[in-house]
Amino acid sequence: MIRNLYKKRVVMAFDSWAATYESDVRDKINRRGYSYASLGLAIVNRIHAKAGDTVLEVGTGPGNLGIEVNGACGFQLVGIDISGRMLEKANEKTVYTSLIRANAQSLPFSDGSFDCAYSAFVFHSLIDQYCGFRELYRILRPGAFAAIIDLYPAGTSVWKTAVAGLFHAIRYEFGAPAIYVPLEYTANAARKAGFNVCSVEPIGQKRDYTHCIVTVNKL
Repeated sequence: MIRNLYKKRVVMAFDSWAATYESDVRDKINRRGYSYASLGLAIVNRIHAKAGDTVLEVGTGPGNLGIEVNGACGFQLVGIDISGRMLEKANEKTVYTSLIRANAQSLPFSDGSFDCAYSAFVFHSLIDQYCGFRELYRILRPGAFAAIIDLYPAGTSVWKTAVAGLFHAIRYEFGAPAIYVPLEYTANAARKAGFNVCSVEPIGQKRDYTHCIVTVNKL
């Protein structure tokens, strides 16, 4: 019941945010000292995507990152998002082979369906990051890489950062519930799911929340 309520609140918030999300987030990351173009290139380099690959984007939002990622290489890009309104916006970008409304913790794909994957600013919205990594591991082919970009608060206490993150999300993310965790928690969740954690790199300017890209590999 709690999980269903959490999911509904996330969907409501991102449906409401869809109209202005692209400009809102673009401004935020520009103030951090990077751009969607540079982020897209960083993702392609870390997931080792090449022409002809089938790539999954977990959490397309309105598709502004998908444009940059696919433009950097050109491959079969499949996107999922929990918000129907976000998918409508993403569909306007015409860079996706297919778009599916789905939960990152229950991906509607067969085992070993993708050559690589990436996700940006999604995992803090998952009620269970381990479950998200487990699903990524399942749908990736052996040897595949994935890149996870997210925000990480200062501090090492899961509960303290989660509570602080809740207020942060209410203020900055249209009231979407969120569970911000220390960076090491995410890395451990990835390892528990079976991934090798290749690198953890901060991107942009460090503030109360550090933006990081975590690159993992399915051995």
